[in-house]
Amino acid sequence: MSEPMTSSAGGQGAEMRIRELEQKLQAAEVSLDKRFQELAKLTRSLEEERAQKETLQKQLHELREQAAHEEEQAAYEQQAASAASEPDAPVHDDPAYQAVELTGDDRARQLEYRQLVSQSELFDGAWYLEAYPDLQQVERYRQAPHDHYLLFGGFEGRDPGPEFDSSFYLEQYPDVARSKVNPLAHYLLYGRAENRQIKPA
Repeated sequence: MSEPMTSSAGGQGAEMRIRELEQKLQAAEVSLDKRFQELAKLTRSLEEERAQKETLQKQLHELREQAAHEEEQAAYEQQAASAASEPDAPVHDDPAYQAVELTGDDRARQLEYRQLVSQSELFDGAWYLEAYPDLQQVERYRQAPHDHYLLFGGFEGRDPGPEFDSSFYLEQYPDVARSKVNPLAHYLLYGRAENRQIKPA
């Protein structure tokens, strides 16, 4: 008679153990789900902070570029004003040529075309210095002959290279002279697309 009771007690013990394990498993699942939610929240927070960091880095980079550009522009304008006021600035040696008259602001504006002209195949710095040896008087023009051409040479009828005739271009197209834009810069910006001549046929 005691044997069935033992069997029944054993079955009840197993069921209790199963229920206990099921409860633990359920608690573990709840805890795991909670941890996943926390992880997802942390991941979103990290992504937001990373995006904010990238935005700040971009803004900082843009501000630095803007500051550098403004500083460079100010230096160019100061250089142009200084060059315009120099009494010993080299001048064209042909008294028959009527140079375009420029103000200090006009000259400063020419330096906006610095990269355009200096990188053009029509500007030859070595040729320019050899063709106009008076530029050797001014060190900065020896170092950057394109600056002289932009500020003075182009308007004095000096040529940037053997393939471009500055005086011809200004005389052939009076609108260019009136615009007070360096002749080679004007050609590179507009004249080439308009099929304008760059030297006598």
